[in-house]
Amino acid sequence: MKIKIIALAVALFSANNALATENISLDMYRQLLPKDSAGQIDYDLHLADKLSLPYHCNIKQDSEGRYEIDLDNCEHHDLDWKKDRSSLVKLDLLGDSSDATMVEHKLWAMAFAQAYVSTMIQMQFGLDKENGTFDLQRPFGVGESFGNYFARNMGPNYFVSKGLQESSLGRDLPAPSEEGDDGVLQIEYPGSAWSELQGTGGGGFPRIFGMMQPKKILDSFSGPARNIIGSAVTSGFYNGSVIGINTGSLPWDKNKTDTTVRIQDFIQGSKDKDTLAMVMSYMYNRGPYSVKELLLKSEQSFQHCMALTDHLESDPACFVQLNDFGTRYIRQIPYVTQMLNEASKKEETRYETQLTRLDVSNYFDLLARYGFYSNAEMAKAKPAAMARFDELAKNGEISWSHDFAKVLEALMVELPVTQFAEKSPIDESMVSTLTNSDDQRLFLSVADNVGTIVSHDWLEPNAKIALMPGSQVQQAAFENGAGMDCATLIQDQLSSLGGAAPVHLFIQQENGQCSLSQEGDETPSEKPGIPQNLQASNITTTTVALSWKKVAGDVARYQVYRNGELLESPQSESFTDSNLKPGTAYVYQVAAEFSNGLVSELSASLNVKTLADDADETPAPGDVRPWAEGTVYKAGDRVSFNGKTYSCLQAHSAIVGWDPVSVPALWKLESAR
Repeated sequence: MKIKIIALAVALFSANNALATENISLDMYRQLLPKDSAGQIDYDLHLADKLSLPYHCNIKQDSEGRYEIDLDNCEHHDLDWKKDRSSLVKLDLLGDSSDATMVEHKLWAMAFAQAYVSTMIQMQFGLDKENGTFDLQRPFGVGESFGNYFARNMGPNYFVSKGLQESSLGRDLPAPSEEGDDGVLQIEYPGSAWSELQGTGGGGFPRIFGMMQPKKILDSFSGPARNIIGSAVTSGFYNGSVIGINTGSLPWDKNKTDTTVRIQDFIQGSKDKDTLAMVMSYMYNRGPYSVKELLLKSEQSFQHCMALTDHLESDPACFVQLNDFGTRYIRQIPYVTQMLNEASKKEETRYETQLTRLDVSNYFDLLARYGFYSNAEMAKAKPAAMARFDELAKNGEISWSHDFAKVLEALMVELPVTQFAEKSPIDESMVSTLTNSDDQRLFLSVADNVGTIVSHDWLEPNAKIALMPGSQVQQAAFENGAGMDCATLIQDQLSSLGGAAPVHLFIQQENGQCSLSQEGDETPSEKPGIPQNLQASNITTTTVALSWKKVAGDVARYQVYRNGELLESPQSESFTDSNLKPGTAYVYQVAAEFSNGLVSELSASLNVKTLADDADETPAPGDVRPWAEGTVYKAGDRVSFNGKTYSCLQAHSAIVGWDPVSVPALWKLESAR
């Protein structure tokens, strides 16, 4: 049985906001909180007030060539919450009006606190890590517990610092009539960050954001108090998202098969006190992959950077040294965060306000109205939180700094924590499956029989997903499918089979059409994908080291060809060809072979020339020598690498992974040799 379809309309999302989730216990939550000197839980929230803050600072180089904040060239923001944000704001959302109002600074303060605890919970318990992301039983590299370290790096003041850089807090918004406002905390839409959260970039936290409207959540002209709640809480989930990508909890690799995913170990072991705020700020501007490509690109970089006690951000082996926004954020956001933290310890520069029962009730209602939690989930959690409010209240009010975190605790242990990874293998004797048999990724949105979104993400080539009884496939589009949607085809097939027994479906593209087959159909097996990104490194007079991207699926081995003849069949994605002739040109190609014997087409050709006999002894014209590990280079030195010439930008000693291609901060490409 094989069915084809030429084109279908793009499927519309129609499910509700229910999520596949689980809760954390009160004990689990309290493990995350900071402790005082006596070891007791410290519930106090800290937010600075009444001080002038530098932001939008320029970057300058010091005498050692390191970039630092140029505090003489900054804009300044005079922070005074009650003076500048004391008006009543209507709690209207896009398409959802309300008669409720709140004093604006109270809304900001509660949102910053919510973003803090939400980020903390998602980072620790929202990822697919046994016992949580970080080891809560041992101190961080700077000697602090998780709670104290996290509150200092990413407490409410962090979100103020972040909001200053490009946001309404920093007064950077365009006029209301202009398009493209991307929110109080600069979570962009419809570009990278919101797409990441929705899964259209290949991962993120798709389930919670897949059904939401970016303009409703983030646009500063569409929500109360410039939409601070939507931006702050979204930012909290996004922080968890980028950590997930770099811990292996989310299936992103951006064609990187040779990098570690131990950012949790790096953050916990780092000797620099600002590492968490620094790393999060860098990824905020540079994207989720940036630390994989720098801090995590090799074991040498990992260990070297983790051992630095200060100036982590200025080491060229750890972060690219450029005068750009990423370089500014990695310095300014942690710097201002710590400035705010210090100010919030002093009575005269500490924010405090009293919250009424109506303030807190309206805030919790807003969380559900935005869609971060369903009405049913909030209806269960809110009474527990309000009961805690009543226990703490004096004259019908509570303190924001001393009591609100206790009310949030009662709320958060009743609200679900979204889980974002498979917890167990699929039992194909019990449930139906859909396998992506194509060499392109398939974007898949599926709801279960009660409307819970169970998938809103990419299905990689040769990967499969379980389809529980009653599943509703809402969207199924190949990455290069030009708008073609296969959802109706899959859903019709599932419905026609009636669900009496599990079925196993396979989907692919054929001649611009969706093609669906069932296990047992007589359809040709798919060949492996063609190996991509074939590269050569460490070229000597007699050897060439080859590497290429891993091919998805059941690959048993690869076939390496030299000058059109099969040379070797390695099982890994690398091979070193030896016993070559000096100064000789060679052509390499690679194919992938599945366990069933099917072989892919050959990769694109790679032309390589070995070095001449005298390459190590005789400098090339212009004093160009081959790059070599262990060599001490100074600024201005010139080397050849992979047939190209580079000049050294900063003095350093070369180690594995610091070659001119991998570390552009150290080397500048001049020209082909």
